[in-house]
Amino acid sequence: MSCKPKRLQALKAIASMHGKEVGDLEKVFNDPAAKLEERARLFAIERHAGQLYGNLPYAVHLEEVAQQLQSDSLRSLAWLHDVVEDDRATLDEVRKEFGEEVAQDIETLSHHKRQESYTQYIERIRDEGSPNARAVKIADLKANINRCAGDDTKNSLAIRYEKALNVLGREND
Repeated sequence: MSCKPKRLQALKAIASMHGKEVGDLEKVFNDPAAKLEERARLFAIERHAGQLYGNLPYAVHLEEVAQQLQSDSLRSLAWLHDVVEDDRATLDEVRKEFGEEVAQDIETLSHHKRQESYTQYIERIRDEGSPNARAVKIADLKANINRCAGDDTKNSLAIRYEKALNVLGREND
């Protein structure tokens, strides 16, 4: 296997979630005819390699968001939703790999923390975001709420996410 260690760690986590071997995922990722979601998954795994979500590889969070969504395009966007916000890729890189529409949605989903409050960010998604961007953010919030469940130290975060869901509306419930 020619994976870099951090990428291999993320691939192992995703493979175990699906009862697959890492080599099976590598074959899909290396197929030039792979569908959009698979390309987005590979791009995200590579870009988030080494990043953690709690004590898990960040790709686990992305998978939790993607699993809630029904279409290939929405799941693709779910995989990519944090790559620019987390400084793992530029919008130009996203645009080059996935096109203008995806890049616009990623821009919408990126919280510009120095320029806007969290409330302003959520309101911007509600007011200016495409239906796809809103659907992915709702799935992201639900995944975050699920991760907060049972952890009393994360109650304030869960409340924040619940308020954001109320602002966006509770699609997919």
